[in-house]
Amino acid sequence: MKSRRISLLLATVLAITTLSASVVPSKEPVCGIYQTASDFAQKKLVHSIYSVDKKNHLALHTMFFSAKIDVVDAGVKTSYLRSEIYGYKDNGVDYRIAGDNALAIVDATSFVLYSNVKVTRDMKGRDTKEMVYYFSKDANSEVKELTKDNLKVAFADNSRFRYYLDAFFKSDKDLIAFDAQAKEYKVKFVYETSLKEGVQAQNLYKPML
Repeated sequence: MKSRRISLLLATVLAITTLSASVVPSKEPVCGIYQTASDFAQKKLVHSIYSVDKKNHLALHTMFFSAKIDVVDAGVKTSYLRSEIYGYKDNGVDYRIAGDNALAIVDATSFVLYSNVKVTRDMKGRDTKEMVYYFSKDANSEVKELTKDNLKVAFADNSRFRYYLDAFFKSDKDLIAFDAQAKEYKVKFVYETSLKEGVQAQNLYKPML
């Protein structure tokens, strides 16, 4: 009898602990609006939502494309035109609005990488989905498709990086290769290496004073 009471008490404590853990909000905002590129760079959100529920969430209206995004914060709805904001955070993922698309921000170190699912329909009405990657020199720069040629144009002043693109990447598809051990995209590593070597070369040939 005593052992049954102890087992029942343990089960009750476990249930309460599990329930408490499930309602604890995230330490970082999971939803919100970035009004400008500067806001994104500073991680400054309008309507910082830490836990999503009926009274706190984003309504993106993606199924039937809408020109606006609704934010429900503490039960109060505020609408934003997509054309007038930089982007948003939804379920912990940052997005930049580019035309009619919302591009997921994959990595913002050194320069910004984005991804988006592109849907194409063939003559028989069958849809094909493809992940397409983009980049911009910084958060405020023009978004371009991630290709070697586009990178060379964007970083025309970095000759080392342009040479390394041909040396280390056989095709455009290789640009999105990820080094799981280093936890870094290889194209970012190559870019950062080109910058470091450029500084070292400048210091090496700097005239003696």
